[in-house]
Formats: sequence, structure tokens, C-alpha cells
Amino acid sequence: MYSREQLIGYDYFKEVLAGHPITDVLDPLTGLVSRAHMIRFVHSLMEANVPFTFGMIDLDNFKYFNDTYGHSVGDEILAAVSDALRRFLDGFGIAGRFGGDEFLFVNLNDLEYSAKKRFCQELFGTSVVLRKTYHFPGLDLFVTGTAGMATFPLDTVDYDELFQMLDKTLYRGKSKGRNCYIIYTPEKHKNIEIVKLKKKHLYDMFKNLASGFDSCEQLYCKMKAGFEAVKSDLGITGMYYVNGNNEMR
Repeated sequence: MYSREQLIGYDYFKEVLAGHPITDVLDPLTGLVSRAHMIRFVHSLMEANVPFTFGMIDLDNFKYFNDTYGHSVGDEILAAVSDALRRFLDGFGIAGRFGGDEFLFVNLNDLEYSAKKRFCQELFGTSVVLRKTYHFPGLDLFVTGTAGMATFPLDTVDYDELFQMLDKTLYRGKSKGRNCYIIYTPEKHKNIEIVKLKKKHLYDMFKNLASGFDSCEQLYCKMKAGFEAVKSDLGITGMYYVNGNNEMR
């Protein structure tokens, strides 16, 4: 949970906390900054022309944890990941809860692509926050997530456009199979059209895929049915296969 001392180093929170208790600023479950105050904080940075990288993290297959182990375990996962994210950003950024299993973060240090890549490699690759096994009483759970990010003013000076960039990078990460990070670059992501992904249990996705393959005898028919299942569940398009005559279909 954030302390008053951790937040008042930022002008926005110093002003808010001068007249309000810290509980008014924090999300009660995770101890991170609430969605409303996180968004106002971002607006304050933009108004002051302070450069920053803005990101969102969506935990992968979180519904599976809730359905399998119960919502109390799900809450423990959210609290544990939140604590790890807060510690990871300490000194150069702030984390907030957007809602559900989604988190926002502001990174004031890493603005260029190479720096953002190093930041993501640490976030994902050192078992600090993601791709990490969290230990609970009688239960060890491996938690992954998908992250997307863009930078002010490098990528845009408009808040709505900045948030759209997060949507596009997260969509791209999910369409690649989740458990990854995407750093916004205009040549790769500017023209992405968002198609809302269905939130299905992983088991249901594979069952749908298997049913598609089993629905007919011919290879072409199997591949077409299977591709339709992947397209429907994961939003992945533009798929091809090579047949026995080495022809791409």
C-alpha cells in the first residue's frame, strides 16, 4: 500500500493529500492509486509538460484463477501483484488500479524505445512482477500478464489518443498470445483496428478449436474450421498454411 510519504513527492498528490486522507486516493483492495486519481495525475503531468511513459497491464487468464481457486485467492493475487508493481516502480513511477485485473502505471524515467525495452525486460524477465510464481498458503501460482505502453509527448500530446495507443498495444499483445509487452511505435500500431476479444476460459478456447478440426474429414475443411475458431476466440487474422504441394493457402 502506498504511504503518504511516497506520494507527496509528486505535485498532484501533494496538493490532494493536503486536504484529504490517503484512503481517499487509494484503491482499497490493492493499495494502489485509484483509477480516478491515476487519470487526474496523468492529466496533471501533461498540463505541466512532464514527459512520461504511460502503460497498462492486464493479467492473463485471471478468470481461471477465480473460477478454479475462488475469488478470495483472486483478491490475494491482485494484492500481491500490486505490491510487487509498486515496489518495482518505487522512485521513478506510480502504479494504479484501472479496474478488475488491469493496472495502470506511469514511468517517469524510461522514455526512449531502448530504455522502455529494458524496463519491460525487467518487469517480465527477472521474476519481479510478471512471469513470477506467487506463493500463498498451500498454493503456488505462476502469474503472467500482457502490457502495452506509449509515451508523452514522444507519441502524442493528446490524452485520448494516448489512451487509444494503450488499447492498441494491449490488443496487439493479446492477439500475439498474451504474456508479452508491446511498446507503441506508429509504423506498427497506428493503423490497428480494435476488435474486442472474447474473454473465454482457456479450456473453452481449445475445446472450440478441437471441435472445428473434428467437424469434417478433409484437411482444407479442418484448417478452415480451426482458423475460424482461432479468429473468433483470439482475434487473430491473416493466417495461412502450406499444403502437400507446397502451396500457401
